[in-house]
Amino acid sequence: MRLFEIESTSEGYTNFLTLLNFLRQRAHAEGLVGRITFSAMQTMLSNLGTSIDYASFKEYYDDEESYPGLRNVIKNFDQDSITLQPYGDEEDQVNQTNTANSDEPSLNKVDTMAKRALRKRS
Repeated sequence: MRLFEIESTSEGYTNFLTLLNFLRQRAHAEGLVGRITFSAMQTMLSNLGTSIDYASFKEYYDDEESYPGLRNVIKNFDQDSITLQPYGDEEDQVNQTNTANSDEPSLNKVDTMAKRALRKRS
């Protein structure tokens, strides 16, 4: 589905906004600021029967008059990722994939457990 097809169906917009709200709620439950890669969001949308590319997403986001709910859910975005609007009490995640952050404490429990296990082995 292209942008014009989503705009013509209220179901496509509802699916899109529902997905973003779900991801925001899930991140809030974990006490973290929600971030999702753009490709992961596209995969989730395709599972809902909707697809969108970055250029169309940007146009969609910029059309505040027609779709006012997106700016309430999305804090910022670029071609690689989307940061969801926090509720206010979440901690910002440290990007462990960036080698410059390898010494920073991880907020991901799995990363922490894996690092602890690796230290015990050596």
